[in-house]
Amino acid sequence: MPQSWRSGRRDLPAKDPGGPPAKFFPPHIYALFRPNPPLEFKSAIPKKKMPPLTGIASYISEFETTPAPARKVEKTPKQIHAERASAKLQENKDTLKEKVSQWDPQSLVEGTTDPFKTLFIARISLDVTERKLVKEYSRFGTITKCVMIMDNESEPRGYAFLEFEKESDMREAYKKGDGLKINGRRVLVDVERGRTVRGWLPRRLGGGLGGTRKGGRHENVTTSGRADAYRSRPYSSRGRERTRRDRDRGRDRDRDRDRRRERESDRKRDRDRDERTEDRKRPRE
Repeated sequence: MPQSWRSGRRDLPAKDPGGPPAKFFPPHIYALFRPNPPLEFKSAIPKKKMPPLTGIASYISEFETTPAPARKVEKTPKQIHAERASAKLQENKDTLKEKVSQWDPQSLVEGTTDPFKTLFIARISLDVTERKLVKEYSRFGTITKCVMIMDNESEPRGYAFLEFEKESDMREAYKKGDGLKINGRRVLVDVERGRTVRGWLPRRLGGGLGGTRKGGRHENVTTSGRADAYRSRPYSSRGRERTRRDRDRGRDRDRDRDRRRERESDRKRDRDRDERTEDRKRPRE
């Protein structure tokens, strides 16, 4: 009896696989069904016996008798990086020192005329125009000149100078115009310090308020200069300082309020219980 190609048992009849025999396939397809040729017989690799271990007495005469050359110590990558950073820092300091010596705010012709009537506005949205800025601050007084600071590509840098007709109007804008929201962004105002404060330097020359751009991450702070000045003041100057008596009084007030609520809840629970008891005792009609 033929052997079944599925089960491999001889007691079952062979079943048709449902397709043409493999011998009728094209040669390149029929080659996939043919078994691989048998593997070539290879004899085992003989293991060589290693020679016995010996000492080094016979090689002592080959050792060097002259002193070893001096060791050449090279710089580590960390030292090379530190030297490059130090050289770059010194170069930047020299460049900054040269720029500071050349900086003269009194000789700026494109700025405002009177520094005591000039208001400095920072953190301006980049899509705010001069017309929009003048319109927002005209509520405090007449503005005679507006200077928007641009970069080398004629794009706004986010701050400007407004010159008012009266110094009193500038002070009013300084007091009430800080934090004004323009195009979804709150601005920060200050007086002009370049021509009114002796020794004042802008931020690009290492001056300015705050320490957000002092140097590395360990030197910079994440808040603005005005926030630092506000934080450095004592707590009593920012508001009324709470004494121990005030804290105790507030704690006692909270405790009394909690007790009062508990008593009211107990009374309401007792009242509901009494009403249910009276309903049970009342005869039914």
